[in-house]
Amino acid sequence: MNFFNFKISHKLGALVLISLLGFAAIGAVYFRVLQLEAAAKDASARAESVVFGIDTLNSQLRTAERQANDFFNTGEQTILDDFKATMSKAGEQFAALQQLELDAEEQELLDPLQTESAELASTFENASALQIELGLDENSGIQGQMRSVIHNLETALATAQENLANANFSDAQQQTVEVLNLQNLLLSLRRHEKDYLMRDDDKYVERLSDTRDAFLEAMSESSLSGAEQDSMATMINEYFGHVLTLVDRTENYKQARNEFAAQERGLSTLVSSIVTEVQGDLEQIRTETTAEVDLLNRVFAGVLAAGA
Repeated sequence: MNFFNFKISHKLGALVLISLLGFAAIGAVYFRVLQLEAAAKDASARAESVVFGIDTLNSQLRTAERQANDFFNTGEQTILDDFKATMSKAGEQFAALQQLELDAEEQELLDPLQTESAELASTFENASALQIELGLDENSGIQGQMRSVIHNLETALATAQENLANANFSDAQQQTVEVLNLQNLLLSLRRHEKDYLMRDDDKYVERLSDTRDAFLEAMSESSLSGAEQDSMATMINEYFGHVLTLVDRTENYKQARNEFAAQERGLSTLVSSIVTEVQGDLEQIRTETTAEVDLLNRVFAGVLAAGA
């Protein structure tokens, strides 16, 4: 069957049909291109929102870590409220990220990040409480309790020395020497205490124990009254009890600080992993979309050429 044998009307109809089919094909290809570009735009926008959200979260977590370390270094208690406020904002950011329809890989990374952030806050709460208990200065916490007991002992010995100075009996000079020896032992206690606080070396705890024993022995051999000895023995044993508590809490504090530092590093690694994952997804979306759009554009050009 020859096309030229058709009537003119039939020929025109066929040409119109071919043209319509061509336009339909062109339209379908063009519509598909628009769909792909729109989908890619939406996916890119979502991925960019996730990256921005993670960057914001990372900034908040870094701020909280800096605030925590500032507290560790300064003991300024107003920083505790700042830390809580920053972690509250981080919690809001976690909630905002959950609204972005994360894929499975992103969610698997975000979940442990949220867990680790909560654990970081808990560790800081524990470490800061221990730091406060130990004493933010020599007049607070356990340090303050130790200082108070030593001052009471110093006062008791000063009173005993004053009483001896006012006494009128032959062995007063010997008793004065005994009191001075006890005062020197108290000074040794304070020196070993400060050395321990500065150097965190257990040998100073042993020296504190030895000095406490030497004090008790010297006191028992002195001419102080039984009431004075009982009172001072109670005080120095109370002091050494505070020393043992200080040593225990110091060890707990060091462990909490080490745990906090490890969690800092872990959070940094998790944040980097999420950003890498999302940016990789974003790049894959762009690459795949570009390839498919290029293919459709070639098809589009071919259809146009055929129609021409």
